[in-house]
Amino acid sequence: MDERITAWAHSVPAGARRDGPSLADLGGKDEVLAADAYFFDGPFLDHLVSAVAHQMEHEVENGEGDDADLHELVIAGLAATTRHVAFAGAVDALTRHPALARALGPVLRIWIFGLWLDGGHGAAT
Repeated sequence: MDERITAWAHSVPAGARRDGPSLADLGGKDEVLAADAYFFDGPFLDHLVSAVAHQMEHEVENGEGDDADLHELVIAGLAATTRHVAFAGAVDALTRHPALARALGPVLRIWIFGLWLDGGHGAAT
């Protein structure tokens, strides 16, 4: 996955990197789903969020697709990461992609409430 992210970063202008890669840039849906540990344990959770958001936007425009497995992957990544910077980057990516944030909203609220009940001893603490 490192090679794919590096290739994507070299292929876009610096100003466009903030938008993040697409699923195709990361090797496609199956490869991204198989690389869950890479995103959960590494610093690139924001790239996962951006790729899922781009995919969702594409599918909405074309009236196709079901992204439930990708949405679950994003939620699992937010819950699993122990890297503060990765968590912050992923949340920042969600703010740049409000349609994805809305789609994840009900699950995110439950998860955040669970963190609150846990005293904040969950992800990225």
